Amino acid sequence: MSMTRATTSFAILLALIAGSAVLAAEPDRGAWAQWRGPGGSGIAFMRQLNQSGLQRTTAPYLPTFQADETTFKALGDSAKGVLNAGPWNPHLGNAANKKFVGAFRAKYGRNPSILAAMAYDTVLLLDAAIGQAKGEIGDAAVFRDVLRKAKFTSVRGNIRFNSNHFPIQSFYLSRVAEAPGGGLHNEFVETVFENKADAYHAKCPMKW
Repeated sequence: MSMTRATTSFAILLALIAGSAVLAAEPDRGAWAQWRGPGGSGIAFMRQLNQSGLQRTTAPYLPTFQADETTFKALGDSAKGVLNAGPWNPHLGNAANKKFVGAFRAKYGRNPSILAAMAYDTVLLLDAAIGQAKGEIGDAAVFRDVLRKAKFTSVRGNIRFNSNHFPIQSFYLSRVAEAPGGGLHNEFVETVFENKADAYHAKCPMKW
């Protein structure tokens, strides 16, 4: 099927999923990858998935950025039970994350999204690199080398850059559930990978 980010009707796709040989053989199979559309497209998919009844027998996986505090209000009950994986969870126990989440909640009254966490990490990285370069950032090549090696305390836990400049980091499984104080949150389930490098770094010609 041909779909774009502007797609808002998923009836045909959901019918194909419901009639697939896999689900026919294993109706309680558990999990499958969902439509990876951002914003309104992804929200429309989740609502229609919930209306189709498929969510009662399968647990769809979402990309983390589509199942967080920025979409919970729009998704409503259709988000409950959804699994998602990514490099961050608001309940990670490292000190930097506790400080970040606590400050964010104090100001905005909710947990931050993964995009907010990554933006905060970016500022931490830049601050550390500028400090380690003693403010000398005029030479792009030199500053790029400082960024590669900069040591900073990430809200994600341990993180460093690989030879292809992709981060080596851990990934976590989360589940959307009712939060203790009301509303929804991404509860921590388990660590999926620790210090995971991307699968193609060895094929990348980029070297330090």
